[in-house]
Amino acid sequence: MTVSPRVLRIPVSALLLAPWIMTERAEAACTPPSPVNDAVVTCSGTVTNANGTIGYGSATDTGNTINVTSGTFLNGTTSGVTLNRGAINNAGAILGGTAASNDATGIAAGGDLDLKNTGDRVQAAGTNGIAISSSGTVNIENAAGIFAIGTGGIAIQANIVNLATNSGQVDGLRFGIFATTSVVVNNTSSGSVFADGTNGAAITTSGSVLINNANSVFATSSGSVAIRAGTVTVASNTGTIAGGLAGISSAGAATINNGASGEIESTLANSVAISSGSAVTVANAGEVIGNAVGSRGIAANTVVVSSNSGRIEAGAQGVFANTATVTNGSGGTIQALDQNGSAVNALIANVSNAGQILALNGGGFAILAGTVNVTANTGTISGEFNAIRSPSGSVTVNNNGGTIQSTNFNSTAVFAKTDATIVNAGTIKGGAGGGIGIRADGTATVDNAAGGLISGGQFGISAVDVKLNNAGIVESSFAAAGVDARTAEITNSGMIRANDGAAIQAFDALTLSNSGTITGAPAAEAISVRGTAAINNAGIISTGVRGVSVDGAATIVNSGSISGETGVQVRGGAEIANSGTITGTGGTAIKLSANADTLTLRPGSKINGVVDFGFGNDVVNVDFGVRSRVSSLTTIDLPTFINFDGTINTITSGFNGPSVVSGTTLATLDPTALAQTDRTLMDFTGGVSSLVQGRLSGAGSGANNMMAMAFAPDTAQAGPFTKAPKSLWTDPAPITVWANSFGGQRIQDETAATLRATSTAWGGAIGLDRKVQPNWLVGAFLGGGQGGLSVDLNSQSVDTVYVFAGAYSRFEWAAQFFDFTLQGGNADNKSRRLVLNNAAVGGMETATASYSGWYISPELAYGYKLDIGNGYLLTPTVRLRYVAGRFDGYSEAGSAQGLSVGSRTLQDLEERGEVDLSRVTRFDGGALTANVHGGVIALQRVGDTGINTVLLGQNLSFDTPGSRSTIGAVAGFGLDYRTTRNVSVFGAVEGMVMFDQSRTGTAKGGLRVAF
Repeated sequence: MTVSPRVLRIPVSALLLAPWIMTERAEAACTPPSPVNDAVVTCSGTVTNANGTIGYGSATDTGNTINVTSGTFLNGTTSGVTLNRGAINNAGAILGGTAASNDATGIAAGGDLDLKNTGDRVQAAGTNGIAISSSGTVNIENAAGIFAIGTGGIAIQANIVNLATNSGQVDGLRFGIFATTSVVVNNTSSGSVFADGTNGAAITTSGSVLINNANSVFATSSGSVAIRAGTVTVASNTGTIAGGLAGISSAGAATINNGASGEIESTLANSVAISSGSAVTVANAGEVIGNAVGSRGIAANTVVVSSNSGRIEAGAQGVFANTATVTNGSGGTIQALDQNGSAVNALIANVSNAGQILALNGGGFAILAGTVNVTANTGTISGEFNAIRSPSGSVTVNNNGGTIQSTNFNSTAVFAKTDATIVNAGTIKGGAGGGIGIRADGTATVDNAAGGLISGGQFGISAVDVKLNNAGIVESSFAAAGVDARTAEITNSGMIRANDGAAIQAFDALTLSNSGTITGAPAAEAISVRGTAAINNAGIISTGVRGVSVDGAATIVNSGSISGETGVQVRGGAEIANSGTITGTGGTAIKLSANADTLTLRPGSKINGVVDFGFGNDVVNVDFGVRSRVSSLTTIDLPTFINFDGTINTITSGFNGPSVVSGTTLATLDPTALAQTDRTLMDFTGGVSSLVQGRLSGAGSGANNMMAMAFAPDTAQAGPFTKAPKSLWTDPAPITVWANSFGGQRIQDETAATLRATSTAWGGAIGLDRKVQPNWLVGAFLGGGQGGLSVDLNSQSVDTVYVFAGAYSRFEWAAQFFDFTLQGGNADNKSRRLVLNNAAVGGMETATASYSGWYISPELAYGYKLDIGNGYLLTPTVRLRYVAGRFDGYSEAGSAQGLSVGSRTLQDLEERGEVDLSRVTRFDGGALTANVHGGVIALQRVGDTGINTVLLGQNLSFDTPGSRSTIGAVAGFGLDYRTTRNVSVFGAVEGMVMFDQSRTGTAKGGLRVAF
């Protein structure tokens, strides 16, 4: 851009004659006259050489305050004012030297000087004139002009310059401000500091510069620098700092805060807007610009662009450093404009970009560095030749939604001489012709997220080694391959495609896991491997010629789809396992060689076209591969084999249960429900038994005439129903009528042969009994109930309705008793079974059946009642129960398995040894009996435990799964409350744990009335 001052300047050359025109005015004086110390001096009118060749003062004047009034011209041939140290308030003009002078001075101070310049100007004429000169510290408030109009002129020269406020103009043809130690400048919106001559500087010091600039600092002639210092701090800049050779040049560190309206510029060829021999830190919201060919925006050993929301722009390089750390905000632009330019050029570049980094002219590089680390990019990084290039090292990029692109037809977006590590959720795009999205001469490790695009005209990704995790799109948009590598490790859940070549080409080896889409060109392979390959495909691989082409050995596991004129071709030895679809549109689905090949067909396998084995020692495995515990029906279709003289094997591993094979169909049977039939019957009959035991355990007189447990006491009067006594057998003892119900649940954990199952049972009974002898009770009962079995995974269920009846008796002598119970009943069953069928609609069938059965169960018990004092009764008991059930055979409907189960008889023995502790608490009108019991239990299957079935039209017999015998522990407690003389209510709970991994809980309750 063209540099211009922010205010109207008076060129110093226009001031050359002004002093001498002004001396024609009437003479006046400065009072008191010099030499004088610690005085207030007032100068008025036109004063010329009042002290020899000095307008006023001497080198020994100390501590004076000189007031130059408005309209006053204070002229001196060598200096306008000379003093040792002091203060000057200038409202007029202080002029030193003539046009012929060599080194005249406007103000010459031996020490410190305080100047307030509000009048016309302070000026020095002559070749090397100095407007203000001090060997100490100069503190200046300037609202007028400070000029040095000679070719070597210096406006202000001192050890330390503090231009505290400048709303005027400081202008020297060679230097505006020249200081030994430090310079502080505060330029207001009308203040400016200029150097007009060649090789000059507006501000120069070997020390430090601190500046706040709201207007102009200019030195734009050949070889000139606006600010040159040992260190530079631009606290704020809302104006223009412009130099010909450099805007800011710092030998040491520089810290720059350039505001939104600020401009820091260099104007000449090969110039630098901001340069440092050490480190530069820049926060830019305005413009940092190198305006000519070969220029640089920021150049230093270390460059930190802490924030950029404006423009950093130059011809050759926007940022040039050994180490560059750049944060480019959403409104920021960093740009190189020359041919072969680079927006960011460094040995090490660390970049976070939300704006634009551009090098769009021929041969341009957006980022060019030995090591590139783009920590985040949500903006645009674009170069004509490369967007990002490392000619000697590595590249790491996190492109989290931005665009990285090269614009030349044959260009590469990202190039790494060694390794590239890329995380992409945006767009990385190489040239549309021979361009490459990502290129690495070493390893390219790429994670392309969903929505991410990596594209190149020639290759999407090309490297010696490619490690790709792709959920987006990787493509070759013009020719060649989406992925090109010597070795490649690829996980794809997105899309890899090529417009005119293979989607993936690997020259040495390929490892691929695909659940996405891989598409090759119509005249090419989808996957082409010159060496070896290991491919696991659950997605889509398709092309016009060959879906998969491997010159070496290959292991291919396909559960997805592979298609091409030839679906798969392997020229080395092949191991192919297929549970998906392989299609050869030209008639050959799989083409193999004369090597020893293995083809494994799994459930779901569909091969469209022939399989050409090419002879050799080939093997075909029909692997039903059942992985589910649920019953299944699996059919595998054999394709047409040609040039095959190998062997065909059937593999049924994976299912630990009954199964049959018919041709290429496997039927498996989950036997859980069949294995649980006897246990569900034991559950229900045990519940019925518990109803009777509650009556038996309280039916006798007991030791020491104690109140027995859980019955309306036989010794109580039966109210109006009591009859006159007769003989023992005919005496009408009270008749007890009772009603009782139970409910329980058993959980059988999963075993190697069966799934987890839950059995439920509930029932109710009504009964009556009486004592036919004082120590002999007899009774009868009848009832009904329901049982249910549900198997895990909702795979099976059996619902049973029971009707039962029975009789019981207890005989007592002394403290001992003997119990006998007999029950029998009918069971109507409805079963449901889930069958997984890969040929059925939805992949599942439901098989149902109905069948009946009956059972009988005798039970014996012996016990002893022991009074242990304090009202407690201890009763040890041993019990033996036998259950025999006969179930009809049945045939299922609803499944192609065609399962039929033969009739069978189930027999089980149960033994218990228990100890019961009870106590009766009496109160007016009633009594409460509580008991706890515990013991051991054993269960055995007896008799024939075989199950005979027909499955898939074949006889299938197997032994009932599960333990033939098991033991466990049982515990429970109960309460019996006699509410009146002849009525009682009762309830009890019991828990059981068995070593066959089952757990049972039961509860019961009822009512008894004695008549």
